[in-house]
Amino acid sequence: MVNAAQVRAARALLNWSQDDLANRANVSARTLNYLEKGMRHPQKQTLRDIERAFTEAGIEFLASADGTVGVLLRGEGSNRDPQDCCSRPRAAPE
Repeated sequence: MVNAAQVRAARALLNWSQDDLANRANVSARTLNYLEKGMRHPQKQTLRDIERAFTEAGIEFLASADGTVGVLLRGEGSNRDPQDCCSRPRAAPE
């Protein structure tokens, strides 16, 4: 199952707010806030709904036997804002 750090990382990769994710996963923004802060552990169905929303947007959640976890964005992510920071070239260092 997806964890709080992965949810925060996936949202950052997609440039989604908690409200964006709440709408796409059909869960409350309060539930997401509590999850990301580690204040509560949502029901398994809620976590599946969150994972589904991310998967549909091109996110893949990674986990290994040693406990390492990660988040991968496949392609461009179908629901990303084209104006987000990751789609523009970075300025060259001065």
